[in-house]
Amino acid sequence: MNYKSIFFVLIFSLIMFSTKDVLGDEIKSFVEPSSLTLDGRGVESTIDVKIKGTEETKSIKTFEVFLAYDPKVLQVVEVKEGALFSRSGHPTFWYFYKEELNEHIHVVDAILGYGLDVKADGILFSVKVKSLVDNGISSLILSQVKIGVLNEDKSKVVYVPSVSTENGKITVGKAVVPSLEITPLIIHVPKDSTFETKIEIENADDVSEVQFSLAFDPEYLTIMEITEGDFLKQGDANVDISVTNEQKSLITCNLKRLSNESANGKGNIAQISVKCIKLGKSVLELKDASVSGEKPLIEKSGSKVVCIKIDINGDGIVDILDFVLIGNEFGPKKPNPDADVNKDGIVDISDLVLACRQAFWRKIPNYTNSP
Repeated sequence: MNYKSIFFVLIFSLIMFSTKDVLGDEIKSFVEPSSLTLDGRGVESTIDVKIKGTEETKSIKTFEVFLAYDPKVLQVVEVKEGALFSRSGHPTFWYFYKEELNEHIHVVDAILGYGLDVKADGILFSVKVKSLVDNGISSLILSQVKIGVLNEDKSKVVYVPSVSTENGKITVGKAVVPSLEITPLIIHVPKDSTFETKIEIENADDVSEVQFSLAFDPEYLTIMEITEGDFLKQGDANVDISVTNEQKSLITCNLKRLSNESANGKGNIAQISVKCIKLGKSVLELKDASVSGEKPLIEKSGSKVVCIKIDINGDGIVDILDFVLIGNEFGPKKPNPDADVNKDGIVDISDLVLACRQAFWRKIPNYTNSP
């Protein structure tokens, strides 16, 4: 019989579990410190997993906890029994198992002896970790937490049904903050034409969900469609996308990766198809973005959109006559507003290039940059 089998024989001999509920407020298990930074590779530090009882649940007899971490970022060097049980002076049953493949440790502790328990306030166990990378982030996630307490006549151990957990995070080196950017930054598009813009992400680490809002002026722009990009599809994962438009000038989009593994690196989060419906200048602005529940660094939050008129003489065709009209307005004189195609206050080669594009391409499905 191996050690693990002996453990289960002992634990079931010690404790007769009941389905009886222990009522009251939630007892809390948590990681302390909840946030810790290690200065580069090879640094060791210790975190504690603690418990805090309630008025109804003042003492405990046993506990079982799984603590998950990222083995690419951290190595578990040592796991020690906390003072919560050991300080009682009574013998304890202490067990832990480190499963590197499953990225967690499994910890169980119990006070041996009939009718014995301890105050539910203190350190359950301590974990010494060592950083394996120069820069990185590892969450410390508590799961499957079971707290056993004695019933009223102290004849049985029962589970506490209401246990809450508060997880932790260890950052190694300089924290890598994901950044979002809306591209391109400047867009010139003829009235009644549709263009495409993108939401790009960089420095992404374990991202499974992205949410953002797009603010725009509905007098000038109409959002036609929002589709998922390739970033959250890494490894051929499916992506759930939901779009809400509770305000005329604001659209909120939530994208969730349907996979047990997260996405990393950089890429295209979403593609937005937009139609220009009125001549003039407007802004398509990225707001209220979050990455897996945390606020990212938004480097460039808006695209400047200029809805332009290229058919200068209004004959329904963009041709050499329009080019001539634009060329005639070159110079320091006050320009003809129609010849100032890009609406920058000057008629120059940039305006002529925009007109040429429309003339030679005839149909431009996607305007993505300024000349």
